[in-house]
Amino acid sequence: MANYYSTRPTITSIYDDVGETGVVSRGGFTDDVRPRITGKANPGAVIYLYDNNRLIYQIQAGCDGTFDVTLGYDLPQGAYSFRLSSQGQYSEPYAINISSVNVEPPKILSLYDNVGETGNVLHGDKTDDRRPLIKGSGTPGATVTLLDNGTVIGQTRVDAKGNWSLQPSRDLPLGEHHLTVQSRGMTSSGFKVEVVPVKTIKPEILEIFDRVDETGLLKTGDDTDDRRPLLKGVGTPGAVVWLMDNGRGITYTVVDKQGNWTLQPSNDLALGKHNLAVYINGVVSEPVELNVVIREGSEPVIVAIHDNVNEVGVVELGKDTDDRRPIVSGTALPHTTIWLLDSGCILGSARSDAQGNRSIKPDIELRYGLNKLWVSNGDSVSEIYPINIVPMQGQAPEIHAVYDDVGYHAGNVANGSKTDDARPTLSGKGIPGETVTLLANGIQMANTLVDAHGNWTMEPYRDLDPGNYSLVIDSNGKKSAPWKIDVVAENRILNLYDDVGMEGTIGNNGVTDDTRPKASGMGQPGSLVKLIVGGTVLGSAIVNEDGLWQIEPVRDLPVGSHKLMVVSDGFYSQPFYVEIVAAMEDAPEILLLEDRIRNIDYMGETISFMIVVRSLPEKAA
Repeated sequence: MANYYSTRPTITSIYDDVGETGVVSRGGFTDDVRPRITGKANPGAVIYLYDNNRLIYQIQAGCDGTFDVTLGYDLPQGAYSFRLSSQGQYSEPYAINISSVNVEPPKILSLYDNVGETGNVLHGDKTDDRRPLIKGSGTPGATVTLLDNGTVIGQTRVDAKGNWSLQPSRDLPLGEHHLTVQSRGMTSSGFKVEVVPVKTIKPEILEIFDRVDETGLLKTGDDTDDRRPLLKGVGTPGAVVWLMDNGRGITYTVVDKQGNWTLQPSNDLALGKHNLAVYINGVVSEPVELNVVIREGSEPVIVAIHDNVNEVGVVELGKDTDDRRPIVSGTALPHTTIWLLDSGCILGSARSDAQGNRSIKPDIELRYGLNKLWVSNGDSVSEIYPINIVPMQGQAPEIHAVYDDVGYHAGNVANGSKTDDARPTLSGKGIPGETVTLLANGIQMANTLVDAHGNWTMEPYRDLDPGNYSLVIDSNGKKSAPWKIDVVAENRILNLYDDVGMEGTIGNNGVTDDTRPKASGMGQPGSLVKLIVGGTVLGSAIVNEDGLWQIEPVRDLPVGSHKLMVVSDGFYSQPFYVEIVAAMEDAPEILLLEDRIRNIDYMGETISFMIVVRSLPEKAA
């Protein structure tokens, strides 16, 4: 049935964007074999496009009801009548004619070699470029397909000026190739080319340049204090060239189109002799020998340590600073990697500039107290520069984290969020040796000492009742910024109740033949708790004012093991496990119970005992 409240779909225009572009009038002619069709319908509606009552496209209208589609294939020349259908209504037909006027046969005009000796390749010539750039002409807007000996190896569209270019989609194998292009049923003249191997150029090291201290060109057998000298040379264009040090590859690059390459070791060369060579496609260059040495006066030096916190300035040897990441500056050989250390632990690194200067900021905060700093280049070390890290005067303690370790999903509690942990763990920073006190809404709840590294951790000495709390750390009157939390009652399954057969309470990891055991537990009064079994909600209840709830599953639990949980406001309980077993068809029953009491005299004492006689059904017995 038609939807009489919908908008009738309409084709507003058919647009020709090939050659002489513009709107194609109804009944008009176009040389665009992929015309663009625009129109309107109900917003978001699905629209079907027909050509002479044959469905050719499906479109969806935009939020404003408009659509714009370009056909994804070429239309043969001829007459067309386009029509739309949407929500049971049809548009008026829009007729046009595809004309072959101004159709240009496709041509291959040139082939460009971009490997080794680059340039245009003539018909019948040779090339070592296995993916040459091929250019040509054709009908604007038409699709051209490139073939090699009859096999398709590429496709593109002719631009508005009648030009096209493309590269083969895969490498051309060595040998002769007959290239053609096809478009609109027409095939170009053939273009013959022979693909030959790339001419291998033996790799060669032409220059080695020392850029440290006494800079200049090096020759084989020279000493150098540049641990990353710059090497230049030649090789096969486009090939990967490896720099080898004593037969081991240490870095690589790609030879450029002109056959040149430049390399520099990615890591410092060790002190001593090095046999350097380059390697390309199994061919190794002549080696160059260098001896890496340390020049006199090249040891790294700490010149100054800069405090950038509060009272900024240079920290003298052995003096105090409250900047736990001061900037360490000094000198070393130019272009050398320098490491900053404290008692043997690496704190950071930097590379010296062309003048040998460098600055390092520790990656981590220095510990409170004495720190013995020194720098090394891997071969020599500086003198020790001792400084003493002290707390900032009047520095207030800080809360860095509040951790919830209750329930199924434990983790950090963000400031201003909820937790079901009545005794969350707090941690933060303070002045070493000072006592920090936890205040919850102004009431003292715990205290502890800040350790030598300025860290503290504690939790309330008693449970926090459900409600909102502003947690603050106090240290001699200096207070941290508040950390606000909302404590909610922990969701917990206490037990299950079996009211089938032998009734009774079932504990965690228990067994029951009741396929709908009643779950009982505790939670936040007034909150909605949901019972989840195997990821499926099977019941819910509102927690009463005493913080208790009871839920019976809405369907039977199958025989087997089950994990039960409850969730409320995103807080999950710990899992409660139960195994459902099949109920006995004929449970034994007591038909006769007879007590017989006997007294026996044993070693001067009288012992009484009872004999119980039971009669069971024949099947159970």
